[in-house]
Parts: sequence; structure tokens; C-alpha cells
Amino acid sequence: MLLRFTAFALCALLAGCGDDALTELVVVVDSELAVPAQLDEVTILVEGRDRVPQMARAVLSGAGAVALPATLGLRPSAPGAPEVTIRAHGSHAGTRRVSAEVRTTFIEGQRLVVRIVLLSACIDVTCDPGSTCAPTGECVSSLIDPSTLPPFTGSLPRVDLGVRDASTRDLGVSDLGDGDLGGRDLGADLGRADLGVDAGSCGVTGDVCCSDAMCAAGAVCSSGRCSGCGASGELCCPGSSCSGAAYCESGLCWAMPQFVQLPVCADFGVPHPAPDFLSQYTVTGRPFAQIHKWNAHVSCAGAMAAPMLAPETEGSPVFIGADGTVTLTFPLDMPVTDCAFANLGMYDSWATVDGQSTNHQLYTGYNSMCGWPTGSCAAAMSYCPP
Repeated sequence: MLLRFTAFALCALLAGCGDDALTELVVVVDSELAVPAQLDEVTILVEGRDRVPQMARAVLSGAGAVALPATLGLRPSAPGAPEVTIRAHGSHAGTRRVSAEVRTTFIEGQRLVVRIVLLSACIDVTCDPGSTCAPTGECVSSLIDPSTLPPFTGSLPRVDLGVRDASTRDLGVSDLGDGDLGGRDLGADLGRADLGVDAGSCGVTGDVCCSDAMCAAGAVCSSGRCSGCGASGELCCPGSSCSGAAYCESGLCWAMPQFVQLPVCADFGVPHPAPDFLSQYTVTGRPFAQIHKWNAHVSCAGAMAAPMLAPETEGSPVFIGADGTVTLTFPLDMPVTDCAFANLGMYDSWATVDGQSTNHQLYTGYNSMCGWPTGSCAAAMSYCPP
């Protein structure tokens, strides 16, 4: 059975409504998608302890269309704190495009807001039961601690569907048709004032998002809640922006990558067998990101000074580890006898991660077996191989 709604109490979930009118979850469903160009219908499935799903549908276009955010009131059948699973599906032209899920529990004696936002990053993303799509497009746990849910301070209209009348029988297929659940009985959709926006209950970091998935400056709407944005480790702010030395990648802000190369001067004229090394560099950045190392032979001029991709990252991909670092080490088993060796001279070295450049560092290769102009680090700083 499909139930069109703007706001109603779905008490049939747990075989009727209890006497405690203060135990309630107010489900608010909103979306980032454009209506009706990307989204013209929202379906909500709710499962209680009996795991029998109840369904409601909001048609967003045409005659009798419901304006988002759409709301739904849930009450348990008996005292206690049963778990409830709420799934929202957004469709367009009869095809499901986006979904979200929340698992939480009632808190006896409290009326709490559960906000679900159908995100543009989650279009055509399918997550397993027990998980939901995050703003990054990845599947994460859908479990929400009810103690983190904000209180509901408004009032749901319950004409013809009060606590007294709402039972399994009242909401059964044979008892209620679309005529019983028309807009006249259910009243208008709950707006911002009804949900306590004027009292500051939405839009602040840690609180539910306001209507149209809006949050205050410095926060962004994520799965129906406002989270801090812009700093490293936080969500990206609107426009994929981050603050300070951070950049946006896959919906999250990451600290700018860093590059360290040792030593500043490397002597090709003596061996450096492992574990010693002629040269070593470490890149710090987003875990599992690919790096590219660049060298510019700055002691030369013209085309020879142009940046070139280092062969160790050109021939095969190199990735940052789970700890956020990768280190490449280059030992030298035998000394180089060529005093005009192509790697002698001064280089400007750096790396790129996710298209972001690290800091630059100067590095000079010299050969102590040779005389001027490559026999010392200071002399080689101005040397360009023929």
C-alpha cells in the first residue's frame, strides 16, 4: 500500500500506539536534488521490531504535490526503546536514483528529530542494509545514537490520526485508502518554524540541517546534520572549498602534502650501500593517494631546466601508505667515476599529490673524486652537464 503524506503518525509499525504521547521520532526528509528535474518522488520505508516494513510516498510534482522537506511522525506501541530502521528512496520518472538509511531507537519520554537528506553525491550508489551513503559517496554505518538527535519542539497535526485512533487496524490496507489520508486530514507540511528553526535548533554544527539542507557559515549538511567544514579532516565547504593549508578531495579536506629530501648535498664519488643511501625523500599526504616526484635541473638553463617527472614515479605508480607517508630510498653501491655525470648539479625537487604541489627543496649532486666544477657541493651548485 502506498500512503501519500505530508505529515502523519505511522503507529502501525509496532502494532499500535502507546499511551505515552511524548515518545516520538519526527522524521524529516529533504534532498539536495532539484525538484522535479532530478527528483519527483520520495518513498519512505520504516521497519520496527517485527521487521514488517510500512511504506509512505510523497509525490513532489503535479497535482497535490508535496513540498520538501516532508515529515513523518513515529511512535512505539509500548513503553521501551525499540530500534527502528528508516529508509528513504528518491526517484525520478519511475527510476530510483538515490537512497539513505538511518537506524536508531526511541528514547522514552522524548520527542526527537531524525533528519534524512538525499544527497547528490549518492546518486546511483547502492549500500548494503545497515549502511548508508555519506557525502563522499562512500557507504558508512547507518546507526545513529539517539542521544545525539535534537529534540522536536514543534507540533505534528494529527487530525483523524491521533494516538487514540492509530492502530494496526486503522492503518491496514482494508481500512485506509488514499481518501482517508488526503491533504485535508493531514494538514500542511511542517515548515521551518514548526521544527524550531527560529529557536536555533537547526543549522549549527552538531545540529540538524535547516530546510533545503542549509547550515550556518563554517558548517555543511551531511546526512541531515550540520558538520564543521573546511579544516583538515572535516568535510569540504560549499564549492569544494577548504580553509588554510588544506584542499578538497572526495568530499573531505586534507592537509597540503609535504616533501622532505635528504641529504641536501649528495656525493656520487663514494659508495652509499644500504641501509645508507645517496638520496632519500619522504612525501606526507592523503593516505593511498598516488604521488609524482618532479625535478628541475636549475643549475642549467633553457629546456634543460624544465621540470621532469622522476623515473621512479613515472615508470610505476607510487602511493602514500595508510599512515599518510611514503619514503623512497636510493642507495649507491659503487661510486660514479664520470666527472660529467648527468645527475650532477643543482636540482629543484618536489612532489604532487591529487594535483596539489608540495613545498620545493633544493638538492645538489657532486663528485668528490673530481676537481672543479663538480668536486664539491658549492661548486656543483652552478654546474650544468654538457
